[in-house]
Amino acid sequence: MAATSLQPVGRPLKYQDPEELQVLIDNYFESCWTIDQDGMKTQTIPYTVTGLGLAIGLSRKQIIEYSDKDKFRNSIKEARQRCEQYAETMALTGRNQAGAIFILKNYGWKDIQQLDVNDITEYTDEELRRRANRLIAAGETD
Repeated sequence: MAATSLQPVGRPLKYQDPEELQVLIDNYFESCWTIDQDGMKTQTIPYTVTGLGLAIGLSRKQIIEYSDKDKFRNSIKEARQRCEQYAETMALTGRNQAGAIFILKNYGWKDIQQLDVNDITEYTDEELRRRANRLIAAGETD
């Protein structure tokens, strides 16, 4: 049986040059701003990974795949951080905080509460029942 050389599997990358991709990324972020007649620059379009993908001609999945390539890693990481920072700001200051929080969870943020089980052992059974009843009354159950 003859030895075969391994060929890359899958579609070739759309971009080979990191500088070309960086120019398109920069153009996307610049396109989210407008300048009014008084010369005031205002952000009119939110930064999103989907918007970034449309601007550079890549899907969200392809953007993630590009971030695994050494020569594109920094550009993609910075672009995604700009989108994440926008969502984070909206979660803290925007009108639709629930939407921004949802988006941040897709970036890997978590909305969790931790309970140290060692703390529980310090209570009597009656104290634990009272605490549980207070939590249930407050609606803090799963």
